[in-house]
Amino acid sequence: MPVGTSLPPSAGLILQHVALGRGTQNYTCANSTRDAVPVAAGALATLFNVTCLAAPYTPLLQVLPGIALHFPVPITPSLAPVNLFLSGKHYFADLTTPTFDLDAAGHEWGKVGCKKANATDAPTDPKTNVPWLKLTSKSRDGCTISEVYRVNTAGGQPPPTCEGQKPAFEVQYAAEYWMWSNPALGSYS
Repeated sequence: MPVGTSLPPSAGLILQHVALGRGTQNYTCANSTRDAVPVAAGALATLFNVTCLAAPYTPLLQVLPGIALHFPVPITPSLAPVNLFLSGKHYFADLTTPTFDLDAAGHEWGKVGCKKANATDAPTDPKTNVPWLKLTSKSRDGCTISEVYRVNTAGGQPPPTCEGQKPAFEVQYAAEYWMWSNPALGSYS
């Protein structure tokens, strides 16, 4: 878990995977006035495997979301060399089910649908950076992930009102996703 965080996994779980997510947080507006506020409508992100940085290069890992935010949102599939590190994708199966599809070229780690268990404001610039989250699995398809933590977020927060916004819009973001599994369920490799 990143240095300085207070989001420890549940007892008995083991760290399975760390991913850098780069994509968009999605919002809707009932109208484009200052009286309307944006409503969260899910997210869509490409996940990149950064597990090898988790222990030996934690300071580098912690700044990657901020760096990634300066690069275009990845469009997959692509033949870019960065796809060698592709873990999968993150999306919402419905408005309350953040899903992590960890099946990509070269590996089939399954999918896990989650529910929000806890949230805390991002410790730096919470008006710009989406909250840190603890997600717990509610459905698995070939996946052993039990808990997912979204930390070290960069971007993703909507404007305070819908004034001048389209009915649906996106805000770019990046984040780390720490995935923990229950050893009783096995693991992927």
